Amino acid sequence: RTNYIYEIDLNEKDKNFKIKNFKKIKYFVYDKKDILDKNLNQASIADVEKGLLLSGGIDSTCLLCCTKNKNTKLESFIIDNTPSESSGFSSQEIEYASHYSESMGIKRNIINKDQISSKELKEIFKIIDTPAEVTGALALYLICKKIKLKNPGIRVLLSGVGADEIFFGYRGHLLAIFIGIIPKQLQSLFKYLIMILFKIIPKSYASFFRRASVIKNVLDAENSTKDASLHAFAKMDEKSLNRWRECFPLFRTNKNYAVPKLYYERCFDYFLSQQHLPAYDRISMFFSIELRVPFLQNRIKYSNQINGIIDLIYKSITRKNKLKKLIRKKLKTRYQPITKSGFGTYPNILSQDGFDYVNTLIQYGNKNRWINESSRFESSMNLRLFYHLINKAHFVYLLKLINKDKF
Repeated sequence: RTNYIYEIDLNEKDKNFKIKNFKKIKYFVYDKKDILDKNLNQASIADVEKGLLLSGGIDSTCLLCCTKNKNTKLESFIIDNTPSESSGFSSQEIEYASHYSESMGIKRNIINKDQISSKELKEIFKIIDTPAEVTGALALYLICKKIKLKNPGIRVLLSGVGADEIFFGYRGHLLAIFIGIIPKQLQSLFKYLIMILFKIIPKSYASFFRRASVIKNVLDAENSTKDASLHAFAKMDEKSLNRWRECFPLFRTNKNYAVPKLYYERCFDYFLSQQHLPAYDRISMFFSIELRVPFLQNRIKYSNQINGIIDLIYKSITRKNKLKKLIRKKLKTRYQPITKSGFGTYPNILSQDGFDYVNTLIQYGNKNRWINESSRFESSMNLRLFYHLINKAHFVYLLKLINKDKF
C-alpha cells in the first residue's frame, strides 16, 4: 500500500488549496492469517525503550515471542501478586513468567507486591475519572509507579489487552454459543435442572452457584437482551435492560448471528472500550507512559472476523489455538498453561487501610441510596465479589466528587 503526504499552501487565497509538494510512503499491511507474529511485531515498533506487561498467560507470552526487536531495548515487568491457595488460580504465575522472559533473553523486572494504601487508592480513583473497570488498573498503577522511579527511560508499555475479545478467550463466548443454538424447549429444561442442582449441591461450592446463576439469568432473559445478561453477571431490571438496548440498538444484521454475534460485538464496543481501556489509559498516561495494545489492530481483527455462524462456532471452540501454536513455535522453552485471574489482581493487593477505605465508601453509598450492598469488603472474599465491590466503591467516589462532598 502507498500513502501520499501532501504539503498544502494555506496562505493561498484561492478557495481551492494548491499542492506545493508531496511524497510517497510505502508500507505493508499484513492481513493473512498465518502472519500474526509480523502484525504484532510491527505494532510494537518504537524508537524508545519499551516494557512488556508479562503475566505468564497466553496473551502476554505470545507478545513476548513476537515483539523483541534488535533496534529497541525491551524489558518485561511482572507483578509479584501471588493469589491465595483457596483462590483456584495458579501460584506459579511469577515463576513461569520469569522463566519465559529469561529464555527469550529479555531482562525481567519483578515488581514487589507493595500493598496499595488508602492514599494510593484515592489517587487511583481520582485518576480514573469515569465509571470503568478499575480492578486491572490496580496492578498497572504499581507497575507504572515503579517504572517511573527506576526505569524512567521506558516510555512505551506493551499489553495483551484485546486478545480475549478477538480470539474468543472468555467463557461467555462458549456460553453464548451454547444458549444461541439450543431450542427454547431445551432451555426450559436446563433451567429446571439448574434449580434442582441449587437444592442438592452444598453451598460451599461457591464457584458452581456463581456460574449456574449466570446461566439461569441469561436463560431467563429475552432473546433481545441476552447479550446484556451475559455481560452483567447478574439479573438486570427492566429499566436497565431498556437503557442497554438504547445504547446498543438491534439492527437487521444482528439477527443473523443472534446471541453469539451480539455478545461478540459487545465485547468490543462495551466491555473493552467502555470498561477496560479508559481505566488503563488514564493510569498509564498519568505516568507519561504510552500503553500500546498490539492485538487491537484492524488488520488482526479483520483477519479473524466472523464469516457466518459455522465460523463463529468453530472459533469459539478453538479459541486461542493460533496463539498457542505461535508460542510453541517461538518460545525457547516449554510453555505451561496456567489458570489465572483475567485482571491479574487479587484482594491481597490492598493494605488493611485500603480495605477500610473501600468499606467507608460502600457504607456512604448505601446511606445515600446510590448503591445497595450488604457485603463487606475483606481479604477473604471471593474474587468476583472483590471485583464487584471495588468498582462500586469507585462509583461512589465519583458521585462524591460530583456532589463536591468532602473526603
